[in-house]
Parts: sequence; C-alpha cells; structure tokens
Amino acid sequence: MAELDRYVIVRFALKSALLTFFALIQWRSGFVRTLSLLFTLTAFVDMALALYHKEAPRGAGLGYWDEAAASLLAGLLLGAAWA
Repeated sequence: MAELDRYVIVRFALKSALLTFFALIQWRSGFVRTLSLLFTLTAFVDMALALYHKEAPRGAGLGYWDEAAASLLAGLLLGAAWA
C-alpha cells in the first residue's frame, strides 16, 4: 500500500471520528440522523476538493474522490437505517 493511500485512510478515519463526536453532541436531535447528514455533507465537500485539486476520478491511488464515495455511502446507509 502506497504512503499516500495510508494517508487518505488515516484522514478518512480521523474525519469519521470527528463527525461521530459532533453527532454525539447533537444526541437529542437524533444521533443517526445527524451523523448521516454530516457524512453526506462531507461527501460533497470532498467532491469539491477533488475538483479543486483536479484529481482524476479513477486515479492510481486513493484520493478525494474515493473519500467522497466512502462518505456518501456511509451517509446513505445511515440514512436508510434511520428511516
């Protein structure tokens, strides 16, 4: 695994931990609902960053596009579990 791939995985894990912390703060509003919305918002931010950095969607390694896909998947799965 390339060093950049490890960096992206660690970045995603730290981002997920931070989003989980913010969702825990909003416990009364609904933890799963808040976490789903935060992951979905993060996916769009990652897409904007990928466009800004001019990353290829199907590059050789992991990047913002892959992070956006993982965030969107997590948001949609949590949203389906909440519904």
